[in-house]
Amino acid sequence: MLKKSAIRYIILLLLVVLAAVAVKYYEWLLPGFDDKNRQIYCHYTNYTHVEATFVKAFQVNDTLAVDATILRAKTPIGWDSLCHDFKISDLSQGGKQKINEGREVVVTRLMRACFPSFVTDTLAYCENIVYVSYLKQAVTIYHTETETQDVAIIDKTFEDLKINKQYIHEN
Repeated sequence: MLKKSAIRYIILLLLVVLAAVAVKYYEWLLPGFDDKNRQIYCHYTNYTHVEATFVKAFQVNDTLAVDATILRAKTPIGWDSLCHDFKISDLSQGGKQKINEGREVVVTRLMRACFPSFVTDTLAYCENIVYVSYLKQAVTIYHTETETQDVAIIDKTFEDLKINKQYIHEN
């Protein structure tokens, strides 16, 4: 009788320890399980014309890291899909000429101006910064939480472009 109660106590203790470990390390055990910023990434994961990457803690500068979703078209069909989904307009003749010369053309905007129709959790994305690279045919969504983060991302983006001296900014 005493032996059965000791075994029950040990089993109960093991279950409590396992539950505590699962709670403490749930993000590691189930990565992205509760991450609201993965909806767009998941939409493109199995789409062969777009390469989707979700970066946890993307390093913007020495003091700032934010999550980011990077979507890069692999084919013209993929770029057309990204343009349609994110309401990316066609370039002017000057912009097209810059791309033909190998120079970058970028557009930055708040996500609320270009929600894809498949996004159901608009509050999760509303204030995010969207960066569109016409040369790389890529869309990067920086999952920001504060205006300070927005400003730092835009500053860093244009600083990098100025260093390379290969850009124009289209509205």
